[in-house]
Amino acid sequence: MRYNIDVIIKKNKFESIIRLKNLGKYRLAKEELIKFINQYPDDMYATSLYINLLILEGNLNEALNLCMNNLDSDSIKFQYAIINKGLGNNEEAKKTFIEIYEKIHEPHILVELIFILVKEKKFYEAQQCMLRIDDDKLKSKDKFKISILKRTIYSQIFPELKDILKEDKNYGYYEQQVIDYDEKKARNFSINPDKYTFSSNIDKNKLFDEIKELIKTADINEYNSFDNYIIHIPNVGTVNGEQVDYICVNTIMNTKNIVGFIPCHYYGKNAIEYCKDINSEKEYKYENRIDKFNKKYGFN
Repeated sequence: MRYNIDVIIKKNKFESIIRLKNLGKYRLAKEELIKFINQYPDDMYATSLYINLLILEGNLNEALNLCMNNLDSDSIKFQYAIINKGLGNNEEAKKTFIEIYEKIHEPHILVELIFILVKEKKFYEAQQCMLRIDDDKLKSKDKFKISILKRTIYSQIFPELKDILKEDKNYGYYEQQVIDYDEKKARNFSINPDKYTFSSNIDKNKLFDEIKELIKTADINEYNSFDNYIIHIPNVGTVNGEQVDYICVNTIMNTKNIVGFIPCHYYGKNAIEYCKDINSEKEYKYENRIDKFNKKYGFN
């Protein structure tokens, strides 16, 4: 009986940490997770989650070092592959994803591999990987990813199918945008407004134009179903009622076509700076890294 109680207590503790992570409260989740790992040092899923939190915070090198000592665990090896994907070490990431998949045959591993192949514009290889996925084994979040990937891949391999796919109205906003991008729809689209709220002084239509300019020459922060950019805008809005200073911008992969942007938590170091006080009426000024360096050290 005592054993069952201990298992339930452990499960409840871990699930509470997962909830903190899902709410974007990464630092608090890490604090609770450290306590959990101290209590259950042999739990590799907890260590894997800790590595995942480091990745979400942008601490890729720290996460990589932690992975190197635990590569016997499939869950940690998966995080190792995710880190290499984030660092642009695509060959190592692809090799690792394949090794894990051949061992445990979980479809979400192939999904990550396909992301890399699409990013590399290797659409035929991506299609072959997709054919190996058993849709019945996909979790709901992976079904969405596959739905986006299929349209991204097929629109490149079979451009003649675009007109047929455009006529299918059974798919959601994102799938339709991948097939037939419509900027007007993107401007008017709101993502879960009960959770993601912009400050009252934000003109979203004007912000859309500003974002388009900002990301023209910017590097992506990461990519999954879409390319993601993180932009620093103080007091831009709230997530679940909590004030945040960043927005996440999603574009169709390998394009600058914006499909959505939301306020978000961000703890990394690679955000694009948005050089305007949103509470003022001053003109926007964009500064690239060279401009900021010259300004800091007094060069003209």
